Amino acid sequence: GHMISPDDAYRLQTQIQSFELRFSCQCSNALKLAEYLNKVPVIKKVWFPGLKSHSTHNIAEKLFSGKGFGAMITFDFDGKDETEKRGRRDKFIKLVSEKIKLIPTLGDPHTILMPVEAVWPTKYPEPGMIRLSVGFEEYVELESTVSKAMDKV
Repeated sequence: GHMISPDDAYRLQTQIQSFELRFSCQCSNALKLAEYLNKVPVIKKVWFPGLKSHSTHNIAEKLFSGKGFGAMITFDFDGKDETEKRGRRDKFIKLVSEKIKLIPTLGDPHTILMPVEAVWPTKYPEPGMIRLSVGFEEYVELESTVSKAMDKV
């Protein structure tokens, strides 16, 4: 419909007050996590505009004017073939599943993930690719969850 309910309007009014704080934390967490993932040996590539290695980093810096680069990270597991890449992806998802949920749509205040191949197999056929929507959790705990899983992958 064209109008939101009074209850939704009230929730929106209260949530908008802390949006800048929440989003700032998500952006900060995403940048730190992307930098961490960029150093992990089993990761082939990390896509995040906050990384200097990203093809549109300079454009993103101008566009976002120091307000953060968003909270979405895409990364791809390395491997000798598709089976090994898929296996690493699936093992990672299983290892982080208690703290980072696999959800078919991205955009949540908490960190969630989605295997890209399951959603866009013809556009992005990379079997080891994951999209991670980074949340506003305590960064130390987030990195700990991811690094423990990466150590086992």
